[in-house]
Amino acid sequence: MLELPPAYHFEVPAAHSQIMNKYVEMENCLFRCYHVDQQAISAIMCKFRPFLENVNEHSIIDDFIQKSHELNIQFTSNKGVDELPTDDGVIQAPKWHEILFDSPYIRILWGASMPGDEEPSHTHHWKSLMVILQGSTFEMKNPDGSIECDQWPIGVYELPAETAPIAYKNIGETEFKALRFEVKEMTKTIYKSQEASKYSKLSLLGEGTIYLSFRDLEEMIHKHPHTSSLPSLKVIDYGCGAGRSTRYLKSLGIAAVDGVDISEDMIYQAQQLDIEKNYQVISSGVVQAPDATYDLALMSFVTVAIDNRDEISKIFKELNRILKPGGQLLCLTLSESFWNPKRQWVSYKQDYPENYAPISGQKSRLFIKSINLELSDCYWKENDIIECAKEANLSLSSTHHPLGKVEDNIVWQDESQFAPYTIFSFSNL
Repeated sequence: MLELPPAYHFEVPAAHSQIMNKYVEMENCLFRCYHVDQQAISAIMCKFRPFLENVNEHSIIDDFIQKSHELNIQFTSNKGVDELPTDDGVIQAPKWHEILFDSPYIRILWGASMPGDEEPSHTHHWKSLMVILQGSTFEMKNPDGSIECDQWPIGVYELPAETAPIAYKNIGETEFKALRFEVKEMTKTIYKSQEASKYSKLSLLGEGTIYLSFRDLEEMIHKHPHTSSLPSLKVIDYGCGAGRSTRYLKSLGIAAVDGVDISEDMIYQAQQLDIEKNYQVISSGVVQAPDATYDLALMSFVTVAIDNRDEISKIFKELNRILKPGGQLLCLTLSESFWNPKRQWVSYKQDYPENYAPISGQKSRLFIKSINLELSDCYWKENDIIECAKEANLSLSSTHHPLGKVEDNIVWQDESQFAPYTIFSFSNL
């Protein structure tokens, strides 16, 4: 059981009890969520002080505390020290990136940029929470030379890993001030037991919009030129979750299907629902199988659980390794159109602020109506997925966008005009 650090003297002016309570909540959050030491807590609290001492600004503090708890960072004793990439912001732009705290799990940075400041191109390879305490407007130069401008207002923002180096110039009229809480290697969504239990309650073929996710898979498997008869196929269901996709493949007559997932809770649910307990917990992008083992690999809603492009490429490379020559990889994911807040889906609600104008790798939010489950998943463009596959030496065979049909006997909403899913069929070379 963790114990809070001993009390230390932090000078708090005479104020309302609300302010005193907020100081305590903030200290507890920094220690429990980030395992920050006493010296770093003092430094961070000094940065937050204007917001802590203004009751009208407490919503920012509350938002930060809530999002910090939602990160659910796992602190384990065997975590190694990560090698800092050479294009990291601390290395390439140290003037604007002061380290307040650093551990094998967490790095907390303070950044301040005056109007006119130009930060050299740099990256942030870990996902993070950024708390903007004083906003401004920035001009951003991308690796391809293109220029974008964006306003960064006060608030708490979940940011994906940024692996492409970007240069920043403060073109606003105010100094920019922000804290960045970087979570090392938190590139995957690991579902908790409650979420896994809800997922397990989805019917085999799914209802409403979810029905479209599997409806056309069998036809796509048959169309692949190297696919033999279904019963003779050896298949891996990568990211099988609670086993719905694995059981669906078996329902097609495929006898040899192995389900693997990084979540112990998901695998537990899968084993409870399948008499054939051929499921295994794995590390991301590492499958314990010899080269050229499988005829077919299925990735069902795996990419939406990853906010790091390099991680997706790593998984594709591993699946290419274990596929037989000419083998097929089916990658099922949410379409770009899915996240449009104006779309009306039978099974989902996605009209959330973070879903307006999303960028690749950004956390977006959705609600599955039938199982009353809200999730934060990642937005990716189709071209992002195709490029990751290309890096893994996989060739795109086809791209399919399943639309709702009259013969589905479902009263569709926007599904009949806009595809909520994209299914990629890749072949290994």
